[in-house]
Amino acid sequence: MANADELRTKIEANRQALRDAIEASSAKWEQSPGGEEWSPRKIAEHAIGAERGFAGMVATAMQGNPPERQELALASSAEAITALESAAAAFTKVVRYVEDRDLPKSAPAIGDYAPSIEGALQLSADHLANHAEHIRKVSA
Repeated sequence: MANADELRTKIEANRQALRDAIEASSAKWEQSPGGEEWSPRKIAEHAIGAERGFAGMVATAMQGNPPERQELALASSAEAITALESAAAAFTKVVRYVEDRDLPKSAPAIGDYAPSIEGALQLSADHLANHAEHIRKVSA
C-alpha cells in the first residue's frame, strides 16, 4: 500500500510524462494512425478531462466540492498544455488534503481498482501514464 505522498508524487511524475508526450506530438496533433485509433488530440482531451473526474471522486469521498467538469476542444498541443495545467491545479486543490488515514475511505470503484481514495489516486496515476504512452505511440 502506497502512502498519500507517494501517490501524489507518482501522479505528478505521470502528469509530467503526459505533458512531455503532448509537447512532442504537436506535429501530428490531429493525425490518427487509422482505424479506431485516436489522434494525440483526442487522447489528450480524454486524459486531461479525466483529471477533473478523478479529483471529483476524491473530493466526494472527502466530503468536499468536486471541481467543475469541462468539455475540452483542444485545437493545439499548446492549448492542451494550458488545459492540463488547469486540470492539475484543480486536482491538486483536492488531493493536497488527503492524508494516509483517508486512503481507505470509500470512493467509486472503476475496473480493478479498489473502491477507495487510494484506488482513485492509483487509477489517476495509471491513467496519466497509460495515455502518455498512448500519445507517444500514435505520434511516433
